Amino acid sequence: MIFEVLSDSTEAYHRGKKFGHYQNIDSLSTYALVAQKAPRIERYVRHEGGRAWICTEAHETDAPIRIEAIACELKLEHVYAKI
Repeated sequence: MIFEVLSDSTEAYHRGKKFGHYQNIDSLSTYALVAQKAPRIERYVRHEGGRAWICTEAHETDAPIRIEAIACELKLEHVYAKI
């Protein structure tokens, strides 16, 4: 499981080249991109067979996003508390 916090200067790199490198890590099952300026988390989960990734997005403050790789459920209101 890898979480990346996006900023204006790093977002393109995290979404592109860096994610491409991460896809070559066989043990990586989940990659999450956390927006810095607005409540939004994109979760990418490796699909069976290993090459395809399924994306789930949460952008409502009370929306939960399940992270099976670490057996947890996050609510955006908690992730973005005090921001």
